[in-house]
Amino acid sequence: MSFTRDITPYQRKTDVKHTRIANLLEIKPKSECPFFEVHEEGDGYVAICKVQGRALTRHEARLCEEYWEKCPFKRYGDFLKDLFT
Repeated sequence: MSFTRDITPYQRKTDVKHTRIANLLEIKPKSECPFFEVHEEGDGYVAICKVQGRALTRHEARLCEEYWEKCPFKRYGDFLKDLFT
């Protein structure tokens, strides 16, 4: 694995662009947030925030697992969901 390959954005099963070095997780994350998705990649997992429409970094995915109830994006997503339903 080369360094340039690790930092170059690539797409696989998900339409959300992500980089291996910042977004690829070795252990499958779990969050109770309804706006949290996990996409399995060949060599790991990518956590997606549906409100932001982007891949979460490793640090953000960990925060989403632990503090999802206090997340401002979850509150915003709930607001939009209520507004349009």
